[in-house]
Amino acid sequence: MRLFLAIVPDQRAINKIYPQILKFKEHAEGGNFTSAGNLHLTVVFIGEVDDAGCDRLKRIVDSISFDPFIVKTRQIGFFANRGANDILVWHLDPTKELIALCDSVRHACLNE
Repeated sequence: MRLFLAIVPDQRAINKIYPQILKFKEHAEGGNFTSAGNLHLTVVFIGEVDDAGCDRLKRIVDSISFDPFIVKTRQIGFFANRGANDILVWHLDPTKELIALCDSVRHACLNE
């Protein structure tokens, strides 16, 4: 299965973000738009993982804790990592809290 680690926003954040998505949808010529229930912030894309690897990653993630923090948005753009020009993303400021969380995930994965 394809696996990625993500942060799911709380309902308050979803209530702020999702109306913006609906505005884009109103003006789009087509496309698939993420539902409110699928909104997330990808921390790291892992790729193909078997069941044992998935269980191992679940243990790693369960060992990480962090306090809630504010995510600061920047501009809307396209998901450039895959060369796609049709996947819209909302770029974020790399706040110290977000960087610390990513570092914690990386550190936990390397030390497992």
